[in-house]
Amino acid sequence: MTHTGWLPLALAALGGACQVPHGLPPNPSSSEVEGTPALVRITKAPSCAVGSFAPEPLAESPTCADAPAPAIDPWSIDLLWESEKRTEIYCEPGTVIVDLDDDGFSDILCAAFDVLVAISGRDGHTIADLHIDLSVSFPPLIAADVDGDGDVEILTARSDDTIVARQKDFTEDWVSGPTTSPGPTGLEVADLDADGQVEIITQGAVFSGLDGTKLYDLPFGGLPYGGMAYQPIIVADMDADGLQETLVGPNLFSPYGLPEWSATLSMQSHEISTLLLQADEDPFAELALFGRIFGYTVADDDGSGMASAVSSNSTDACSGDTDGDGQPEIVAWDSTADALLCLSTDLTLEWSRPNTGGMGGCTTFDFDLDGRDEIVTADGPTRLILDGATGETLWSIEGDTSLPWWTHPFVVDLDGD
Repeated sequence: MTHTGWLPLALAALGGACQVPHGLPPNPSSSEVEGTPALVRITKAPSCAVGSFAPEPLAESPTCADAPAPAIDPWSIDLLWESEKRTEIYCEPGTVIVDLDDDGFSDILCAAFDVLVAISGRDGHTIADLHIDLSVSFPPLIAADVDGDGDVEILTARSDDTIVARQKDFTEDWVSGPTTSPGPTGLEVADLDADGQVEIITQGAVFSGLDGTKLYDLPFGGLPYGGMAYQPIIVADMDADGLQETLVGPNLFSPYGLPEWSATLSMQSHEISTLLLQADEDPFAELALFGRIFGYTVADDDGSGMASAVSSNSTDACSGDTDGDGQPEIVAWDSTADALLCLSTDLTLEWSRPNTGGMGGCTTFDFDLDGRDEIVTADGPTRLILDGATGETLWSIEGDTSLPWWTHPFVVDLDGD
């Protein structure tokens, strides 16, 4: 069976969590853009994989002996639905999963090239198709309750450097003032100062979720990496004080917008993707940074470098416990090695898999309940699930287009079962 489109396969599973790596791509030419996804279902019992990072020591993960046995073969994969093919829309990284029509199914909302499309998670039909002003070809997109009314708002950035909030029926709610980041390429929402009110964070400023009022600018002037484009935003309590800090690329800001540090990079890069992970014994998060020029850097919770490796072009990466030892590994396609690499947090190579058709992004998930995360990725037009411990193929399906390095699969429970 052949499936078309550049949107990564969304793998709907029973239980478990979804890990979506961060990062934004350069703009491909319009001739490179293809349309939509096929969705497949992989049935499984609740996951026993190691949990994601929390700002305190991770609890010991349950072993698979403690988890219920799979009800069926974890590689029994059925096509759930396939949406209409589109050639004018590209649904990554501007993609969010949210129940738009209150039918109990999570829907897929994506934005690109001045088009905002909503696809039903129930059967793949198009819920909405709007042409709107967007900031960049691959714009940031967020769906969250930012005003505290109990309903989700949809946030997009416009070409005039403002942010627009829309209701779930896509009617416009408010428009912010301009940001200090031309064509914002990232958005995040969080209650930074624990006052009960959500803030909206861009690369250059922080806004009120109530009405879009600018609260303060993020001062990049004194930071060594303030001019780089495509810097993802991560909000996390980095120092376990109960308040959330903001990472914009390698730059850390306090909950009140004050610069705290910039992670040490081996050299400057105009595009950076980031991961938070637990790389040492302390209770604080470490930061893994990937650039299309400088390669890999793992930084401690104070920004100091812990490990680095040079690569001419590394993809957006993913992390998970791929070998079941309770410690995370880092997975990324690397053009210098021309291979998919699995690295320990000190950047020691665990294994590599040769590239044969083109590099796609990745996601990790424990499908078969053995305590080791599998890797969902693509090599050219081939969509893959790989053994996380060895890189061997466990499942594959052929598409008719290659997936670029910044595309990431989604593993998500669409139907809430």
